[in-house]
Amino acid sequence: MSPPALTIARRAALLPALLAAVALVVAAAGSMAPAQGAAALAVACVLGAGAAIAAWHRRAIARLRADLASRDQRARTDQARVEQALVQSNDMLAVLGRVQARFIADAEPEVLFDSLLRDLLVITSSEYGFIGEVCTSSQGAQYLELHAVANVTWGDGGGPGPAGGVRPPNYGEMVAVSDRVLGLGEVLWLEGRYAPGRGPADGPVPAFVGIPLLKGTRIVGVVGLGNRPGGFDQAIVDQLQPVLGSCANILEAYKAETDRQRAEEALKESEERYRDLFDNASDLIHSVRPDGSFAYVNRAWRETLGYDPADVERLTIWDVVDPAVHASYRTLFAAAGEDEVAPIREVTFLARDGRRIDAEGAESCRFVEGVPAVTRAVFRDVTQRKRTDEALRAAKEHAEAAARAKSQFLANMSHEIRTPMNAVIGMTGLLLDTPLLPEQRDFVETIRTASDTLLTIIDDILDYLKIVSGRLGLEQQPFYGHECVE
Repeated sequence: MSPPALTIARRAALLPALLAAVALVVAAAGSMAPAQGAAALAVACVLGAGAAIAAWHRRAIARLRADLASRDQRARTDQARVEQALVQSNDMLAVLGRVQARFIADAEPEVLFDSLLRDLLVITSSEYGFIGEVCTSSQGAQYLELHAVANVTWGDGGGPGPAGGVRPPNYGEMVAVSDRVLGLGEVLWLEGRYAPGRGPADGPVPAFVGIPLLKGTRIVGVVGLGNRPGGFDQAIVDQLQPVLGSCANILEAYKAETDRQRAEEALKESEERYRDLFDNASDLIHSVRPDGSFAYVNRAWRETLGYDPADVERLTIWDVVDPAVHASYRTLFAAAGEDEVAPIREVTFLARDGRRIDAEGAESCRFVEGVPAVTRAVFRDVTQRKRTDEALRAAKEHAEAAARAKSQFLANMSHEIRTPMNAVIGMTGLLLDTPLLPEQRDFVETIRTASDTLLTIIDDILDYLKIVSGRLGLEQQPFYGHECVE
């Protein structure tokens, strides 16, 4: 009891004694003198005023007791509200605990968000809802990808309209209200015929709240809840903030994980394409470290040189190239930059079975902070081509030698034949100058004609040999044009 109330109670306890004193004074006044009686009456009046005061005290005590009772009722009401808030907080903590446990357990996004949506529906007593993640299209437009949907049909969209038959909310309406939340960038409140779905005419007023999930000022998702008894207000949204914050963090974490997985898949796919191209290339590809060991070689390199993958691990570049090329590799690794040394263009590899494989291509060194890291080389086996070129060169030389021998032989034979042929022609000419019988002259002229023809052929052969040897000379001789034309 408070101090004022205690004082009033103590004063009230004195009232019976005061009343008894007043009664004694009145009884005594009847047997007293007038002056004494007046004094007694004065005392009685004073005592009467005290009685009035006592009555006022009693009423004050009653009012105080009623006020105390009211305060007790308000205290009990406040206590009930606190207890209800504690229950709600415990529910929130339980939801957060389940969400975190499922997230730590690496649950699938659909399982995690379905469970979270069920918890939100329970703690808000809502009938339906959804949880969606904000995504961006290739054209830069934002849209919502729903991860969890509860008590929503997949029929055609209805939208706002006049009262009619009962119809649950549908997917099209969820998409429409989520787009509105993204457009507003703040909480969306809908009631009555503007809320998704359509309830019975005599039922509670349909209500919907769309809450953006924020990370700073950026919207990462949207939570939609509908048809809570009594509707939705800011207090409900404030109450849900811990769960909504965790939902935003989970969406952000899953988005980062999804982006990481996509990047890893793209990198893996790129590596597989590169590896397929690398291993199936017909060229000999290798990379060498500064100590001479191989960083990698492709399948064509191994198959051409006859080495197994296990052999490559213990091999060095000094084991598989001709010693004449060692100096080029030392120069390559001793350079201070890529521009200071020319790439290696030709290499002779030493195969496992001892074969020498000639290769042409390019090998340069990659530098990291001025230090040689690895070489990158692409060579093509030109052994067969070089052998073919050598065979062609030898054949050409052989043909040229044969042609020269033939030409020399023809030249010698032509000269050898021409000398006696001139003698034959000369002797036939002398013979024709002697007296001969007609038949004899005919024989000699035949010999002379044949000799002249053979000498012409020999001259043509000699001219041809001059053409082949590049020593053909032109002579100036007089001639008659009309005879040539005829």
